[in-house]
Amino acid sequence: MNLPAFCIRRPAFTIVISLVMTIVGLIGFMNLPIRYIPNVSLPIVTIMTNYSGANARLVEQDITKVLEDSLSGINGMKMLTSRSRQGNSQISVQFKLGTPMNTAVEDVRSSIERVRGSLPKEADNPVVVKADTTNMPILFLSFYDTHKNARELSDYIVKYIVPSFETIDGVGNVFVYGKRLSAIRVALDPQKMAGAKVTADEVTQLLHDQNVSIPSGQIRGLDRYYSVITDTTLKTAEQFNELIIRDQQNQVIRLKDIGETTLAAEDTDSTFRVNGRSAIALGVVPQSTANPLEVEQQVQKKLADLKRTLPAGMQVSIDYNQADYIRASMHSVYESLFEAVLFVWIVILAFLCSFRATLIPIVTIPVCLISTFALLYFMGFSINTITLMALVLAIGLVVDDAIVMLENIKRHMDSGLSAYQAALRGSREIVFPIIAMTITLAAVYAPIAFTPGLLGVLFREFTFTLAGAVIISGIIALTLSPMMCARLLKTSSQEVTQRTSRYEHWLTAQLARLQQHYQRLLCYFISKRKWVMSCLLLMGVVGLGVYKLLPQELAPTEDRRQIEVYVAAPRSASFTYTDSYVRQLESLYASIPDIENYFSQSGTFSSSHAYQQLSLKPKDGDVRSTKEVVADLLSKVNTISGVRVNVATPSSELAEFAGSDNGEKIGLVIMTSNDYLKLQGVVANVMDAIKQIPGFTHVDNRLKWDSEEFQINIDRERAADLKVNLPQISTMVSTLLAGRTIGKTNDTNIIVQMNEKALADPNIFQQLYVRNANGNMVSLSHLVTISENTTPEVFHHFERLRADTIFVNVAPDFSLAEAIRALQHIAQDHIPDDMKYTFTGEAKSFLESNGKTVFTFMLALLFIYLVLVAQFESFIDPLIILLTVPFALVGALLTLKLFGGSLNIYSNIGLITLIGLIAKHGILITEFANRLRAEGKSISDAVIEASLLRLRPILMTTAAMVLGALPLAFAVGPGAESRQQIGLVIAGGLLLGTFFSLVVVPIGYTYLAPLRKLTLNTQYQE
Repeated sequence: MNLPAFCIRRPAFTIVISLVMTIVGLIGFMNLPIRYIPNVSLPIVTIMTNYSGANARLVEQDITKVLEDSLSGINGMKMLTSRSRQGNSQISVQFKLGTPMNTAVEDVRSSIERVRGSLPKEADNPVVVKADTTNMPILFLSFYDTHKNARELSDYIVKYIVPSFETIDGVGNVFVYGKRLSAIRVALDPQKMAGAKVTADEVTQLLHDQNVSIPSGQIRGLDRYYSVITDTTLKTAEQFNELIIRDQQNQVIRLKDIGETTLAAEDTDSTFRVNGRSAIALGVVPQSTANPLEVEQQVQKKLADLKRTLPAGMQVSIDYNQADYIRASMHSVYESLFEAVLFVWIVILAFLCSFRATLIPIVTIPVCLISTFALLYFMGFSINTITLMALVLAIGLVVDDAIVMLENIKRHMDSGLSAYQAALRGSREIVFPIIAMTITLAAVYAPIAFTPGLLGVLFREFTFTLAGAVIISGIIALTLSPMMCARLLKTSSQEVTQRTSRYEHWLTAQLARLQQHYQRLLCYFISKRKWVMSCLLLMGVVGLGVYKLLPQELAPTEDRRQIEVYVAAPRSASFTYTDSYVRQLESLYASIPDIENYFSQSGTFSSSHAYQQLSLKPKDGDVRSTKEVVADLLSKVNTISGVRVNVATPSSELAEFAGSDNGEKIGLVIMTSNDYLKLQGVVANVMDAIKQIPGFTHVDNRLKWDSEEFQINIDRERAADLKVNLPQISTMVSTLLAGRTIGKTNDTNIIVQMNEKALADPNIFQQLYVRNANGNMVSLSHLVTISENTTPEVFHHFERLRADTIFVNVAPDFSLAEAIRALQHIAQDHIPDDMKYTFTGEAKSFLESNGKTVFTFMLALLFIYLVLVAQFESFIDPLIILLTVPFALVGALLTLKLFGGSLNIYSNIGLITLIGLIAKHGILITEFANRLRAEGKSISDAVIEASLLRLRPILMTTAAMVLGALPLAFAVGPGAESRQQIGLVIAGGLLLGTFFSLVVVPIGYTYLAPLRKLTLNTQYQE
């Protein structure tokens, strides 16, 4: 059946089909979630095990290694890493993308269950949780109160504010920063305990017994039942102090006699400040499937309601709002969308010289774009910058088929046919090229959509969006466009305005003159085709040289007007020591006019670490760029001694999925089965070599032997002689030094620990006593020897091997690819054979995606070639069509080099897209040349005439695609750096590729067409 002819004869049916597609698309648009980038949930499972009182080495040996051995055989596991620190083991299992999360969690739990009996009895049960890589706050709210201290403010926020936000639809979690939760702290004095002959075990047992609430049954009356509860819970610190520990021989020893119980903060080793002012902050994290913009609006609405009920003196402010950046970035893409529509409309109007004719391809744009939203909805995608970027590119593509259809019909009208007759004949001639171009362009994305790993997952939405829009445009071009041509087009004598007619005559004359010049040039090139091919080969060599010169990276750095600062003090540094340097940095920020505000979180993960985020003023007037401010900060913080300070700009949203640590982009992991001391020596040599290269601005590593510790060695024989139980010693030391939570009262933890004076005394071990089997007190000094040494705070494993990671940042003029090559050379020269290395962070993702990009590119070429073979019923014609691909790539690479671009995931996607775009020109020329040859013309005459006939639609479609990509190429606003890469590749590649397609395709046709004489007559004579 001839579909265009059917639609021309049934206009109402055709209009209804387009309206239904548009309505369904609108419904999909209204129900699609909105995100910044596609939702990518990396299947990561984390196992956390607490082992109170155990040092990092003991945790590594008794917890981490046992669990790692049990996890080694799980199916689908991609990477296994772990951290063993004081009292805690954390293991992360990353599975291959596509692994069902529930299956992964169950496999992990089953593996742990098999070795649970091998873990120390004192250790808590391992906790298995799903790790969410998108678990980052989009909103920071800071609370202040002049009438409440930090503890009282924390209690109020946790009890009344946090639950209000947690109940908001779409909120996944609410983090509290700088909190000082209340706790009943029982601070024991070792000297008084020794004098009263009281042990830590006796105190903890007393508190267990004296602070319980036990259901005691019912009083069952005739008419009513009464519940009875025996309540012995303690409510206040005074009640704790009055507890009687011993009452013997008229001697009463109360808890207050050996210590003091107070209501105090549970943790004092962390704080949060905004612009130097102490605050309690809330970080609102949306659910992975939630619309962050809707979540932010709901939080704002809830905050407005809460402000009316806050106690007098309490204030709240929003210090960070990622939704503003997302909203601005989306708005920028929408602007590019409308600009692309305007540019394409101008191009069509300029070539067609008729507002009436312009409506035909222009109507294609809203119908195709809106209908594409239905596909996004049914595929479970979202509206994000990636899909919107695909729609911007689609604007120039969806009109192509309609333009080709319109131009061919108009050509027949110019020869004297009526609009109706021209539509029937012209649409019948163009059905095959439109189907070929549509399927070809859609086929180029098939390899991308099914590419494994981060590249395929992130850009699956891009590929299906663009391919879906192109397929819909092909349908519209074969249905709605010919029908509109038959109804709307007028002959030249029917044109209404003299001005339009005069412009059309001028344009026709200019195109005729251009065709004459092109014909003479083409004839000359064909006569000198050997020289031309030599020059084209030289162009290919030039393109290869440009490719080598272009910097390579995972994704462009986006200027978010934000700076991240990571502060690391020596591992044994106290919170007070670290926070003093944080305050020093805050004073520095206050003196820099480019910084609008900043917040600091001291005590991040440990007392020796801190994190700061700086927000810069909008770039306007005399305000410096982010790079300039970073360079200024680096020069100033490098003069600070006592802490290590790393100043970095946030990675792009795409790069954040690659993972990083403390702001560094590249991680070099060195692994060994030997001890950590040998590993430390190798790492030191590698770091010294890295620091010699100027391109690396910050070099640091994880494994540092700067954590001072006292090691307690128990004399087992002496303990046996004195009848002291070994677990009793470890329990006593753990309780007094580490502290032990023994229960709750009024939702407040009860913590038993030594007082601060005793905790600050390095010789406190001489004052500690345990009770032996005979009931006598034995000094700990008679049972143990104390040695002082240094050890790492954390022991890291990578793939079950002992490991250390060297993190580096690179200078702006030092590309990621250059940095990786430099590190590979250093690693090969300095790492011995009994060790191995790998990369993490952006470097790992770059290496994975770079290798897959080459494979995907070759696969895309193969897919297009096979699709063209099936369509043309020839293995020769597709070779002719694809001859222009290398020259389009050369044009794209030259454009990137000219505008300072780079090779990254975005530009690579643009290069793959170019294959399908530039192939459309070759399809038009080759298909028409084959028709002319079937009519009996020679190869040379056929290809020249076909090139002349297709010159105008090729120029129109190229201008439409190039101008449609220009809003991306010259985009401004948040996230513009990424969009510019695709726009530059498409615009530059099409401009140069179109020029060469008008020369290369005809010359290639003259070389290769003689090889397929036998099948000509069977395909085009119907």
